[in-house]
Amino acid sequence: MDEILAAGQKCGLHTIVSRITEGNEASIHLHRVAGFQDIGVMREVGHKFDRLLDIRLMQLIYPAK
Repeated sequence: MDEILAAGQKCGLHTIVSRITEGNEASIHLHRVAGFQDIGVMREVGHKFDRLLDIRLMQLIYPAK
């Protein structure tokens, strides 16, 4: 994750948005530790194992240089 975020900043990105299947607590925790913040939930847009799933949106905004 650190390498990906560093590459994004190096190439001039301002923000990164991540979409995570609700219930994937390990991934949500990893993103929070990396500085991502919750920005919303897309209700019932995922489909897996015959279930509709919510998708959590998380965002990291790089600090201004």
